[in-house]
Amino acid sequence: MDKPSDNLTFIVDDDPIFRKILQKYLENIGFKKLMVFEGGSECIEYLKLKPYIVFLDYQMDDMNGKQVLKEIMRREPNTVVIMISSQEDVTNAINTLKYGAFDYIVKGENEFESIQVTLARVERLQQLLDAKPTKWYLKLFGR
Repeated sequence: MDKPSDNLTFIVDDDPIFRKILQKYLENIGFKKLMVFEGGSECIEYLKLKPYIVFLDYQMDDMNGKQVLKEIMRREPNTVVIMISSQEDVTNAINTLKYGAFDYIVKGENEFESIQVTLARVERLQQLLDAKPTKWYLKLFGR
């Protein structure tokens, strides 16, 4: 499979400055197919395009991130959703992870380092999922 950066990625955030900064950052690290949305309802309209990764803000004007996350997981459960929020509320973080988010990153001084670590985890997980079973696995499980 392609690297995660080769697949369609959505950015969903109602802050136009952060949207642009995140878009530029992702482009600079090799993301080629980006779509940017200022609200959750607009993102949901385009889920039929099957994004691989969605960077999703928690607090937005039209819908909150938890509502959007639930809808993404209902329609496209294999989508990797990375919540990025200025909300440092542990309960929000736990709830988004419980509803299917891959990670919850707090906006601040180190958010791009955290994004890089999370993207490395996404890529490693994809490599593991794409790997062919090894001989020991085949012996053990008889496949």
